[in-house]
Amino acid sequence: MMFIFFQCILTYRMAHTYWNWWAGHVRCVLTLFGLVILVLSGVFFIQEGFVLQHLAALFEWTFIINVLVYYGTFAFEFGAITTDTFLVLLKASRAPKSYKSGTSTPATPHAHSTSENLAMI
Repeated sequence: MMFIFFQCILTYRMAHTYWNWWAGHVRCVLTLFGLVILVLSGVFFIQEGFVLQHLAALFEWTFIINVLVYYGTFAFEFGAITTDTFLVLLKASRAPKSYKSGTSTPATPHAHSTSENLAMI
């Protein structure tokens, strides 16, 4: 729950468009719903009743589905990133930070192999 809470904060902090704000609102609602369901699951689980423990199990399943929907919002947000975009970002992150004099080859000899980059993903 702490990870999900911090991710909501980061979503609002990085939001620049209307859709980013919308995703932040959806994530906050899912986070609050997940917190309530998790607390209810714990409360019902410690009870001695047969029905209450089964209700706790239903709340656990609801919590898991809620978290999966939460992670689905990331699929919606990052759905526009293509393989080409990802590979360009990957190559940019592997670029040497400081330039060495006299060398014209990259630090990793396999950095330009697309098939290896995809296999690593």
